[in-house]
Amino acid sequence: MPWSRPDHATVRYLPSLPSHPEGLDALLPGVESTNEFGTFWFSLRPMSEFWDDSRIAEGLDKDAMYFDLEAAGGRGKPLFLAGAAIWDDVHGWMLWHGLARHPDEEAALLHGFAQLCIERPRMVSYSGTKNDWPFLRSRWDRFRQPIPRLNAHLDLFELAQARYRGVLPACRLVTLEKFLLGRHREDDLPSGFIPLAWEDFLYSGDGRLLAAILYHNLLDIVALLELQPLLEVPFSPMPLPPVLVEPPLL
Repeated sequence: MPWSRPDHATVRYLPSLPSHPEGLDALLPGVESTNEFGTFWFSLRPMSEFWDDSRIAEGLDKDAMYFDLEAAGGRGKPLFLAGAAIWDDVHGWMLWHGLARHPDEEAALLHGFAQLCIERPRMVSYSGTKNDWPFLRSRWDRFRQPIPRLNAHLDLFELAQARYRGVLPACRLVTLEKFLLGRHREDDLPSGFIPLAWEDFLYSGDGRLLAAILYHNLLDIVALLELQPLLEVPFSPMPLPPVLVEPPLL
C-alpha cells in the first residue's frame, strides 16, 4: 500500500529490542505502584516523546480518558493491562499504563485504574461500551471493589459502523487505521497473540513480550485520538483509495 505508512514511521515507542531476554524495566521506564490491594507496574509518559500529535485536529475532549484494555482471554480471564491517554496542561497528552506482571497483581491494577476513572469519568473507547466496560465491571465485582460511575462513554466503533459499514471491508480498528489514517501495522503483535504472549512471559520472564504488548496497546490508543475528529465531523472522509468490494460468487 504505497499510500499507507507503517506504524513505526509515526509511533516510536520501543527501542530496538535486544536479541536476548531482558526485564521490562531494562526496555521501558516504569515504577512499582502500591495501593491497598498490592503492587502493579506503572508508567506515565508524555506521548510527545514517541508520537507526533500534529495529525490531530483541535477539539478533542481534554477532560476525557481514551482507554483500551488487554486481558488474558475471554470472559472470566484476568485483566493484565490498562492503557489510557489523558490530557495534562503542562505536558499535553500523557500515556497512562498499568500492568499486572502476574495474576496476583490484577486487583491492585484494577484499583489503580478505578482511581483514574474517578478522576476522568468521561471515556472514549473502541467497542468499549459492549466489551471493555462490562468486562471491567465484572473484574471489579470479582474483587469486591467499588465500580466507578461514568458521566459519559463515547464508543467510536458505533460511529464507524454508522458511516463505514458496507463501505470498508470491515470496521475493525486496524481497518480504519489503514483507510482513514494511512497507517498499517507492520511491527505490531496481532491482538489474537496477546494472551499467549502474556502467558509466555509468566513462564519465561522475558520483558520483550510485555514491551510488544504495551506497544500494541499504545497503537490502539493513538488510533482513538486520531480517529475521533474524523468520525465526529458531519461528513467523514471517504477511504483512500476507494475500496472495491468484489461481488459474491453465484
